[in-house]
Amino acid sequence: MRMNQLLELYPTAEKKEFPSSDDDILSLAVEDHFLWIHKSVLSSQESALLKALFSETNNQQQHPWYGHLFDHSSCIMDESYRMIQLHIESKGEFLKNEWQKTMLEIFPDAADFFFYTKNDALLVEQQSSSFLDSKELSGIFLSLDADFDTTTQAFVGSFHSPGQDLTTLFAEERKIFLAEQQNMYTHGRTFSMTEIALHYYTKESIKENALISSYQERLADAEMDEIILELWKNLGNISSTAKTLFLHRNTLKYRIEKFQEQTGLNLKQADDLLFCYLLLLHR
Repeated sequence: MRMNQLLELYPTAEKKEFPSSDDDILSLAVEDHFLWIHKSVLSSQESALLKALFSETNNQQQHPWYGHLFDHSSCIMDESYRMIQLHIESKGEFLKNEWQKTMLEIFPDAADFFFYTKNDALLVEQQSSSFLDSKELSGIFLSLDADFDTTTQAFVGSFHSPGQDLTTLFAEERKIFLAEQQNMYTHGRTFSMTEIALHYYTKESIKENALISSYQERLADAEMDEIILELWKNLGNISSTAKTLFLHRNTLKYRIEKFQEQTGLNLKQADDLLFCYLLLLHR
């Protein structure tokens, strides 16, 4: 059920950019917005059903950054901060307090950390010389998942400087995270803006494009997906790619040349490699 359908079912409901802190309002995270429904118009069965279908937001007014990012309260920044968005699914009983304690040990420069729904958390981190990048954080979250029997998806935001509109920037980052959560095969469970920008900002222009579809069919016939992905990761370096794929360098060169004969695309050229990678992202 989509936001527009809910608004049709509940004409008095409101679509908002931030959760409600009013105890008389049922506040739900729906798509990349929040739906406010006054509890007085809902039966107990309706309320239970909506909570089962959508994540109910938590009132976290004791956390100052909740107000800054969700409720548009004033924020005077003299340092740079980034927002790390987390979606956690537990396979059993979630040891939430222990998990949060471990997270704060990993992030000593955390300015705030809270769950705003049952499964969605936000960590605000002040910039320091010891910050971890998305690759390092990916390994950490995989270890935490093994320890706590969870599955974590994380979007590691950029550091934003004093004077920037954090509310607007966070809203955009949250929208991107929600849109890209379904692409774990492409991005992995932990990703940053630079890792998903190519996919996110090109998907609409590529969608249902006949010319792109014809190129994608050529790629499928050539069965070069793994080689293209590894070449992209290795910045087109044939020796490094061959080592990663456990192929002899000459074998890899032969396959690249054969691919060029079949498709007219030369993976030794940066533009052609980028184009092929883009085709795989949207196939």
